[in-house]
Amino acid sequence: RRTDFLDGSAARGSGLPDVWWFRPDGRRMGKRDWERPDARSLGVFLNGQEIPTKTPRGESVLDDTFILLLNAFHEDIPFTLPTRRFGANWQLILSTADPDAEAAVFRAKEPVLVTGRSLVLLRRI
Repeated sequence: RRTDFLDGSAARGSGLPDVWWFRPDGRRMGKRDWERPDARSLGVFLNGQEIPTKTPRGESVLDDTFILLLNAFHEDIPFTLPTRRFGANWQLILSTADPDAEAAVFRAKEPVLVTGRSLVLLRRI
C-alpha cells in the first residue's frame, strides 16, 4: 500500500521511475495510446525501490519490483517485456487464467502470452 500517488519519477535515486506504463510491444505508452478507444491491454512496471514513504522510525521503505500485464481483450495477446534496464529476469507470481501455473522465469524483451480477459503478475528476480 502506498500513501503517495505514483507519478513516473525516479526521486529515490534508483534510476528508474516509480511507475512506467507500456504497450504490448514493450514500448512506453504515449498520449495517443491512452486516447485510443480500441486499446484493451497494457503493462505496468512498479518499482519497489522508488517508494517515497518512510517507516515510523524514518527508514526508507523498499519492496519487490513487479510487472503487471493486463489483457481486457477477448483474444490472447503476447506482451514483450521491457528492456534489461528494468530487470533482466522476471518470475511468474500469478496468472488469473491459470492459478496453478508453475513459477516460470522470463527474460527482458521476451514475449509473455497473456490469455484473453486475464492478468499476469511478474516479480523481478
